[in-house]
Amino acid sequence: MKAKKLKKMLSLMMAMSMVASMPTFALAAEGDPAASGGSSGTGKAEFVYNENVFQVKLPVIPSGTDEQGNPIKDTTLDFILDPMGVIESTQDDNAKKTDETGSTLYFANVDEDKNVTYSKTSDAYEIINKSTFDVTVTVDAAIKDGAAAVTVGETKASFVAENELKTGEDATDAQIYLALVSSHDTAGDANEQTQAIGTDYKAQLVFNVKALTDVKDMYEVKYDGENYEYNLKDHEDIAFADATATVQMTGACNDYSADWSKLGGITPRVDVTWSVNPVSTVTDYENKNGPSVPNLDVDVAANANLTIEEFAMPDGATEIATVTYVIGDDEPVTVKSSSTSGYSFKDDVFTLTGKHLATVTTKAQVVTYTVTFDNDATFTFTVTVK
Repeated sequence: MKAKKLKKMLSLMMAMSMVASMPTFALAAEGDPAASGGSSGTGKAEFVYNENVFQVKLPVIPSGTDEQGNPIKDTTLDFILDPMGVIESTQDDNAKKTDETGSTLYFANVDEDKNVTYSKTSDAYEIINKSTFDVTVTVDAAIKDGAAAVTVGETKASFVAENELKTGEDATDAQIYLALVSSHDTAGDANEQTQAIGTDYKAQLVFNVKALTDVKDMYEVKYDGENYEYNLKDHEDIAFADATATVQMTGACNDYSADWSKLGGITPRVDVTWSVNPVSTVTDYENKNGPSVPNLDVDVAANANLTIEEFAMPDGATEIATVTYVIGDDEPVTVKSSSTSGYSFKDDVFTLTGKHLATVTTKAQVVTYTVTFDNDATFTFTVTVK
């Protein structure tokens, strides 16, 4: 037993001796006497920088030309003054059908099947708020040419509130009630508001449209190669029914006992414009809308340029990619970028040159332009040339 233990101890001592006699190695960078090193890493947070998105669907106004080459006009706000009530009294023979009683001003109402009936209230324009916050809508109405539009010689019709219309023996002067009607109020609730055109031949209506309570679920995060941003998913408009408001007009005139006989030739025109902005409490947001520019009339007889100021690009765009125009059902035609014979864009000012417009007017009087930005956002407007 002692001999075996002694052998084990000798073997262990020899192994320890061999280990002790082996050379020792240390790894270090070439030319660096110190046996030390290190590195570093930088953390980066990736997230959506702006969760506020401004995106509103405004009414689409028909434009261009029909198959016969005639300009297409939006007739939604065209109205008929009927102080004698002849439309109602001749329903058996009259093509202008109405179910109303006692109306004295009519708009044509067109249903989905293109059937036309007449009532004192126009068809509605829809404004759909797809933004992630509430928006404020401002609607302005004005009688083109003011008093001149409703004056014949010494006789003039006046614009009044509905409760100021005088009828029967009290009616001596011709009066017109024409008002804007919104489906929502300034709080964004579904309470109807009405504002009549007044003695200055103008009216303004302001109301809010609330965002959907779960609107963030309608969006998804997208990466554009540099940043993350919210983009609307592919939802039908019906999904935003609770964030949809309407604007329309209603009206009446006093009866024929007033001095209407001298005003039979008047054709007053009402122009209505709207603008939409984030509510005042929202100041930081990403704009998914294009420029807000009304349809335009331009006189090219003098070969003059058409200039649109404050033509701001939507967020995410850095330049205009293409400009095209369409006449009727023709294929789009590209407008070249040229300050002398095409279009130019600088410092938020968009210009169509008179030379270009003079060329287009030989083909049609109404031309629809589409501006496409480099982030694929588009904006369309109509030019009526004279």
